Amino acid sequence: MKTTKTKLEAFKKSLAEKFSREADVRKSVDSGSVVEVKETDYCFTKYLRGVIQGDWDGAKDELALCKALNQATGTAGGFLVPEQTTNDIIELLSEKAVMRSMPGVRTISDIKEKLVLSRQDTSTAVSWGGENVEITENTNPTFGEVSLEPKKMVGMQKISAEMLKNASPSVDSIVIADMAREAALEEDRVILEGTGGNQPLGFYYHPNVKNTDLSASITFTDILEAMYQIEIAYADITGWVGNPRTKHTLRTITSGTGVTGTYIYQENRISDKDNSVIASLYGVPCKWTTQIPITNRPASNESYMVAGDWNNLIIGEGRQMRIDTTTTGGDAFAKDQIHIRLIREFDTALRHPETFVVVKGIQV
Repeated sequence: MKTTKTKLEAFKKSLAEKFSREADVRKSVDSGSVVEVKETDYCFTKYLRGVIQGDWDGAKDELALCKALNQATGTAGGFLVPEQTTNDIIELLSEKAVMRSMPGVRTISDIKEKLVLSRQDTSTAVSWGGENVEITENTNPTFGEVSLEPKKMVGMQKISAEMLKNASPSVDSIVIADMAREAALEEDRVILEGTGGNQPLGFYYHPNVKNTDLSASITFTDILEAMYQIEIAYADITGWVGNPRTKHTLRTITSGTGVTGTYIYQENRISDKDNSVIASLYGVPCKWTTQIPITNRPASNESYMVAGDWNNLIIGEGRQMRIDTTTTGGDAFAKDQIHIRLIREFDTALRHPETFVVVKGIQV
């Protein structure tokens, strides 16, 4: 609460007048005059205690003063009531990273520059022969490769020395925690729909990942069709990931008609302590994240889901995530600031991209 110097002086003057009201004066019936002074009934200490603590015990006379002075108005006493603060801060409600927790995801750490993984793409062929028949040469197996070349994720925040010194709670710890959380969410986003180049290539834009465009609300038949697309690639869906709005639709769908069907989306609570549940879609684990957006691709208010054999997703890590601080680098010294910098290096690769499917165009 702020005020001008003039208003503050006026408040002091009015407060002084309240506590130095004129004494009662009475003249005696004799020729002389006798002055009787009656002391004020107000006690400023009792008044403050009543205003701040709400305890007016033994301070009933001060209630009259409370009507004249109040803490809502600065010049009427509000300047005397200190603001209450706490070192706690209400945390931001934010998404939680989910991609690394999909079942079977593999991680390779400490990649220096580029890591190449060999892969067999096709198998050899065999044929039939007969007695005294020359055996012909069959088709040989073919091979390919998958590479991991860590891309650099960066971030920087600047904090003034005054804020760093005076803020409570500590602003630097809040910023560092927030940067780490956002880095994890950005990792999820690029695994899902990174565009390649200076960032990993995600499922949505991968040319060899199977995809289908519904351009309609998702149905039980669409779930079965996605499962079939993976099964003909000699794999099984081990997990689904989608937007929470899609979950809202799926939990209203049954596997049959009328009362005979069972809901294809189920949630089983595993811990009341942290409110954790295991969710499944037609018996397959699933997770939900707003890193899969609701966008205008290809039409308005559409989203997508990704399903597949998550054993075939590899996350390659370069240097471990670093959060560095400096008071001398850049213009930090000249501006009396602290600079906080985040560096994160990673890439993704699909051992067999054909074991994943993106169900696009889910209208919500």
